[in-house]
Amino acid sequence: MNILHITDLHFTLDKQSGAVLFPKKRWKKLISLVELRSKDEPIDMIAVTGDLTSHGEEAEFEKAFKYLKRLTKAAKVGCERVVFCRGNHDADGEMAHSEFTHYEAFLKKFYAGREPVLFWKHQKKGKKSGKKLLLQCCCLNTCTETSLLFFDHAVLIREEFEQLEKFKEGAYGIVLMHHQPEVIQNQELFEEMVNSKKVRLILCGHLHPTETRIFRAGNAIVVNGIALSPHLKWLPAGFQMIRINSEGKLRVKEIILE
Repeated sequence: MNILHITDLHFTLDKQSGAVLFPKKRWKKLISLVELRSKDEPIDMIAVTGDLTSHGEEAEFEKAFKYLKRLTKAAKVGCERVVFCRGNHDADGEMAHSEFTHYEAFLKKFYAGREPVLFWKHQKKGKKSGKKLLLQCCCLNTCTETSLLFFDHAVLIREEFEQLEKFKEGAYGIVLMHHQPEVIQNQELFEEMVNSKKVRLILCGHLHPTETRIFRAGNAIVVNGIALSPHLKWLPAGFQMIRINSEGKLRVKEIILE
């Protein structure tokens, strides 16, 4: 199982805002690397952990749509194999409890009537029989209470844990969420999630770290990815390639674009 993990794309059209514009040369390098990778080994899933845009505007989502369609073509995956979670910059407004209408319209257009694939069966190549690894994925929204000033005010929603209840027994559970675990306000829910045996891998973004952060939280491994469009020019821009073998062992490779 090979996962291309990207986060914090921050597409914007506003050159006066101070937001980092996504350089075309960086995108071309990303496309080129993904094309080469897909020739050597197939990419099974693209995980996008939020902040597709800078202001949640319709025109920014249009730009994200165009570039992400190019990425799926380079990776040789259908739109149903791209899984998104919302980020705080994808909200319609700058206040807490803002709607995500443009984000939701983007998803509807992107999937074009299809449903994202959230369940896989993985078996070692060349093995016609033997145990298969079952993988299931869900997306949790941590951005209901974030705002322009309180962008780190992340919360988990109890009702969304129903998705975890649907994970099959023994499955390798993967959770996408935008915020890194340290800033989640209701830590009791996070601890409940990672101390269960349902979640094995958490993919997140938001932080724009200097390098991919990989650490254990309870029974889960957290991969806090570097940003495609970091908010400071001196921060590295890049993505992660994640491989999960048939025994559930994890390997993460960080790829720096510039």
